[in-house]
Amino acid sequence: ESELPLGLEPLDKGDTYYCMLFNDEVHTYEQVILTLKKAVNCTHKEAVGYATAVDREGRRAVRCGDYQFCEQAKSVIMRTPGRQTKPLKVQVMHSSVVAHQCFSLRLLTWL
Repeated sequence: ESELPLGLEPLDKGDTYYCMLFNDEVHTYEQVILTLKKAVNCTHKEAVGYATAVDREGRRAVRCGDYQFCEQAKSVIMRTPGRQTKPLKVQVMHSSVVAHQCFSLRLLTWL
């Protein structure tokens, strides 16, 4: 979900977003790495790190910035062809939503 429930919205909604890449169990490491190198202009080593984190944790922020900056990476990721017809799963999310999700995951591990 990309919106916070009523009452959890920050008073000052800043302009920071994350481009989140999700694990889909369909694409290979190499497909993800090549796509990330094009979409976020990162090194091979950085792309391997992102792909490993996505595989291990289920998702990973691959770009942070204003909405347009993240949406640009998302559109490159979505249109990069692979053997599969289905594109990688990617979503632009506001930083407050990501922060609440990260807090919730850590809280669950603590319980």
